[in-house]
Amino acid sequence: MSSQKARPRSIIWTIARRIAMVIVLVLAFLLSATVTIYVLFRSGDTRVPNVVGKPEAEARRMAEDAGLKVKIQLQSDDKIPASTVIKTFPLPNSSVKKDFTLTIYVSSGPSTTKSQLVDRFTFSRASLKGQL
Repeated sequence: MSSQKARPRSIIWTIARRIAMVIVLVLAFLLSATVTIYVLFRSGDTRVPNVVGKPEAEARRMAEDAGLKVKIQLQSDDKIPASTVIKTFPLPNSSVKKDFTLTIYVSSGPSTTKSQLVDRFTFSRASLKGQL
């Protein structure tokens, strides 16, 4: 009779082990699939280099080396010298896809007001009259 009492326990134990093994295999599969998908989709990412304060040519080179396309926007700034990067969009160290277009805002120097243009024109005209 003892063999009959042990038999149901051994069947339950065998079934429990098999279920546990299936669960472990499913979890291992899900984990490996998640890691694989993450690596595949993450491999096309790059970081935006910090080019703020650098000359335009160097900033362009750094962005292109990172696999980014570059769009230059000129912006007048009285405090920052011409051809110096003011800011970028997206911000430095942001994660973006390769071939993403990085907008680099470059200083065009101090803004030229209308009165400054008139003064320059008047000065140029007076210089020309003096030469004639």
